[in-house]
Amino acid sequence: MVESRYIGFKTLNEVWNEYELEDGTIIKVKFILIKIIKENTAFTLNSQIVTGAIPPQDLIGTPSQGVFSPQELTQSIEKKDMQFKPTKEDWNVYELNDKSKLSVKPILVSISRTNKHDQHGEPIYAVQTQQIVKKI
Repeated sequence: MVESRYIGFKTLNEVWNEYELEDGTIIKVKFILIKIIKENTAFTLNSQIVTGAIPPQDLIGTPSQGVFSPQELTQSIEKKDMQFKPTKEDWNVYELNDKSKLSVKPILVSISRTNKHDQHGEPIYAVQTQQIVKKI
């Protein structure tokens, strides 16, 4: 039988990482840890990634009132695999109940701009992220 238990933690640092895209948009990425489950010697992190875009004024288009499906967004990509550079990348740090620390860094892997716009007229981006995790 697999022993499973939740690990309590305290958030010491949970930051927004930022990236500048080739079109001038700033992309913000945040990893939010919800819970940690220990299964024998392995850990499973239950988390959520939050992203946001701050586009330059010239990319603002006609606001949309609709909600787009992932398939619609995939089919509407107008600029694939955009170039970007990190302007702020830092580690989130969590202290576990046993006083050890867990560090997580969300990083932007790829990003594409669609021809769709949100309710504010801002372009919608398809974002892929990955997390680097280390126990310290």
